[in-house]
Amino acid sequence: MSGSSSAYVEVAVDVPLEKTFTYHVPEAFHGLVEPGQRVLVPFGRRRLTGYVLGSTEPGALREIRDLADVLDPAPLVPPGLLELYRWAASYYFAPISEFLRSGLPHGINLESVRTVRLTEAGRRARHGAPAARGTEGTASAPDGREARVLQAIPEHGAVPLAGLVRRLRGQPVHHLVRLLEREGLVEVTEDLSGLRVRPKYGKVVRLAEPGEGSGEGAHGAPGDGGARAPKLTPKQQVVVSYFQVHGEVPLAALRDQFGEVGPLVQRLAAKGVVTIAREEMLRQPLGGQPPRTDRPELTPEQEAALAALTGGIQEGRFVTYLLHGITGSGKTEIYLQAIEAALVRGRRAIVLVPEIALTPQLVAWFEGRFGRQIALWHSRLSDGERFDEWRRLQRGEARILLGARSAVLVPLADVGVIVVDEEHDPSYKQEERPRYHARDLAVVRGRCQSAVVILGSATPALESYHNARQGKFVYLQLPLRVEERPLPAVEVLDLRAGPSESRRWVVLSERLKAAIQEALDRGEQTLLFLNRRGFATFVQCLACGEPFKCPRCSVTLTFHERERRLACHYCGHGAPGPSICPRCGDFNVMMAGLGTERLEGEVRSLFPDASVGRMDRDTTSGKAAAQEILSRLASGELEVLVGTQMITKGHDYPTVTLVGVVCADLALNFPDFRATERAFQLLTQVAGRAGRGDRPGRVIVQTFNPEHYSIQHASRHDYEGFAREELALRQAFLYPPFCRLVNLRLAGRRLEQVKAGASQLAAQARGLQEQRAEWRRDLEILGPAVCPLARLRGKHRWQLLVKGRQVSSLHAFIRGLLETLPREVRRSGLTLAVDVDPVNLM
Repeated sequence: MSGSSSAYVEVAVDVPLEKTFTYHVPEAFHGLVEPGQRVLVPFGRRRLTGYVLGSTEPGALREIRDLADVLDPAPLVPPGLLELYRWAASYYFAPISEFLRSGLPHGINLESVRTVRLTEAGRRARHGAPAARGTEGTASAPDGREARVLQAIPEHGAVPLAGLVRRLRGQPVHHLVRLLEREGLVEVTEDLSGLRVRPKYGKVVRLAEPGEGSGEGAHGAPGDGGARAPKLTPKQQVVVSYFQVHGEVPLAALRDQFGEVGPLVQRLAAKGVVTIAREEMLRQPLGGQPPRTDRPELTPEQEAALAALTGGIQEGRFVTYLLHGITGSGKTEIYLQAIEAALVRGRRAIVLVPEIALTPQLVAWFEGRFGRQIALWHSRLSDGERFDEWRRLQRGEARILLGARSAVLVPLADVGVIVVDEEHDPSYKQEERPRYHARDLAVVRGRCQSAVVILGSATPALESYHNARQGKFVYLQLPLRVEERPLPAVEVLDLRAGPSESRRWVVLSERLKAAIQEALDRGEQTLLFLNRRGFATFVQCLACGEPFKCPRCSVTLTFHERERRLACHYCGHGAPGPSICPRCGDFNVMMAGLGTERLEGEVRSLFPDASVGRMDRDTTSGKAAAQEILSRLASGELEVLVGTQMITKGHDYPTVTLVGVVCADLALNFPDFRATERAFQLLTQVAGRAGRGDRPGRVIVQTFNPEHYSIQHASRHDYEGFAREELALRQAFLYPPFCRLVNLRLAGRRLEQVKAGASQLAAQARGLQEQRAEWRRDLEILGPAVCPLARLRGKHRWQLLVKGRQVSSLHAFIRGLLETLPREVRRSGLTLAVDVDPVNLM
C-alpha cells in the first residue's frame, strides 16, 4: 500500500484498546494514505490520532466512518518496521498504539478535548434559581450531585471535562454532565487540541557580508582597511571581535557573555556591521563531560570479537551476539568501532543503556567519536529536547540514537547495528503498560531490519547466557582487562557475631574503616555501596510496637534526615518526621535500619577531613544532578562516594581503588526467584569499579551469609561457576530460562473484591487448562496469592503466575483466558495487569 487508493484502512487509534479499527478513505485522500502515517479519525464523540497499519476490507461492518485528516506528508514508520510493533502488541498483550506512541516524541498527537460551560439557565441554577427540567417543563433546582457539578464550572468560561472528573473524584461526572446538558444547564463542545511541542525559534546575529544591509558598514568590516568602515565604540569593538572569532552567535548566547546587548546589536545592525535573522534553535541535550577523542589500541581478544561483529555488519544480515566481557575489558571501544563499520555502509545505529543520565562517560565517548551524529533519547529530556532530537533523526542529521529502553521503539530506518549495553539490567523491563523488555525487542527489531544485535555485559542475564549455549546467540568473550590490569582482590567479611563478640551490628567493620583510611592517605578514592536509600529504613514505637507504615502501601516509611520527613519509596506519600506514635501517643519512637543517608553521616563522622558525597534517587532528582556528582568524582573532588546501585553503572574512574559493600545480604533477601542472580550481578558490577587505572583495586564485602554461592562466586569473579549452579536450580524448579512466565496481577481498592476476583480468575484458568491436552501437559498455574507488596498506591494486589514450557502454547492459553474473563474481573472495577516475562514479582 504505497500512496494507495484503497477505500479502507486499518487504524490503531491512540486509545487503551488492543483492537484496531477500520476507516473509509474519502476520495480526497486517495493516494495520500500509507502505512506508518498518522491520521485524525472520529472516535465516538471525539477526534483522535490514529496510526495507519495497512489497507483492509470492510467485511461485515456496516457503518464505517471516514478519516478526518492525514497528519503526515510521509510515513513516520519505515516500511517493514510495523512488523516490530505488531509483534510487540501480540506478545505483550497491549495496544499497538501504545508501542507506536512510546517511540515518538511527546506532544505531537492531536485529539479533541470536550469542554463544559454554563448556559444562562445554568448560571441561574448555580445560584439556586429554579430551572426548567425534563421534557415536561417542570421547574425545580438541580439535585445535590448536579449542583456540585455546576459549582465546579466557572461562571464565565469553560472547563475541560477531564478536569471536572479529576476534581469531582468518585462522582459519575460523565453521566451528570449528560443530564445537565439535556436539561439545558450546560453546553458541551469539542475543540481540537494543538501540538504541545513545536520548533523553537530565536534571533541569530552574525557579521554582515560585503553588500549586505544598507548602513554605512555594508561594504566593509571594521578593521579591514575598507574606506567605508564605520566608527565603533569600545564595547561595540569587543562584541564585533567576538563575532570574528565565533562566527554566527545566538542573541541569547551574546546576553550570557556580555549582559543585555540588544540595543547595542540593533545599533550595529543599523550601521550594517551585523545582520539579525530569526532562525530555528535546536534544543541540544548534549554536553556535560568533555568529549573523549582518544582511540585505544585493541587487545587480541577485542580484535577477534570486533572481526566477528563487523563480518555480520558487512554482510547485512541479522545475527545476535552475546559479548561477555569482564568489567574493564573494553566493551565500549568495540561498540564504537562496530558502529563505525555500520555507518561506513550507509546504515544507522541504536545504542541502549539502562539509565543514560547515569552514564555521562559513555555519552562523552560517543560524542568524541561521532560528534553531532548522535541523538539522545531518555526520560530526563524535556519534551522540546526530545522533539528536536527526533527531527534531527528524521532529517538524517543524526545517525546514531543513544538512549534508554524506549529508544528501541523509535521508528528509525536503515538500522544496521543495535547495541544493548549492560543487557542484564532489570531497568530494560518496563513495569507500566506497555510492559515490554527492551533487550528482547532489540533482538526482534534486528530481525525486522536485518541488523546485527550486540548484547554486552560482564554478568549476562541467565536467559541470554542460556540462549548463547543453545546456539541462538553467537557467544563472544573478553576474559581479560585492557592493558593487562588485574581484577580487584575481593575480601569477604563475616558480620556474624562470635560467642564473645557484641551483638550490636557495626555499620563499617574495623577492616573496612582501616581500608578507607589507607585509601585516603594514598590520595585514592573509595566507593561504598548500600542498595537502600534514606536514613532509617523503618520507624517504630517502643511503647506499643506500632511501625510507621504508608497508609497507601503495605510497606514501612523511610525516614530522611535532611528533610526531617518520612517517605514511602513506592507511592511518594510523605509525613513530618516522627515525634509521637500515631497509635498510642507515646513519645518513645525508635528509628532503625540503615540507608545511604545514614551511611553518609557515619562516614563523615568517622572521616571528618574527607570529602564525602552521596548518589541515590534523593540526590539525583535534578536534571543534571547525577552528572554533577560524577564530575566531582572524576575531578578528584570527592574522596568517598556513598551510593545505591547507581554507582554500579559502568563508571570508569582510575583513582577509585577501594569498593566497600556495606551489606551484601540486602539483594539476597527478596521473595523473588531472581534475587540470587541480581545479588551476584550487583556484587560483580560494583566490584568492577575498583582498580581500573594503574593502581590495583581492592573490594571488601560485608555479609551475614559468607558461604552463599552467589557471594562466593562473585568474590572469585567466577560467572561461569555461578551460572552452572544457578541454572541447575532453575531447571530443577522449572523457572526461566527453562520455561516462560506470565504474571496476571489484579488490583483494586477493596480487599475482598480483589481476593474474590483472583479466585474467580484462577478457577477460570484451571477450567480452561483442562480443555486442551497440550495445556494440561505444558502449563503450570501457581496461585492465586497475595503479592509480596500486598498494597501499593492504595490498591490491594493479588497475582496468578502461569508457567509454560512452550511460548506458543502459553500465549494461546493467555489469549483465551483474556477473552473469557470472569464477570467479577471485567465489571468490578478491578484492574488486570498482564506481565509477560516478568523480571519483578514483588
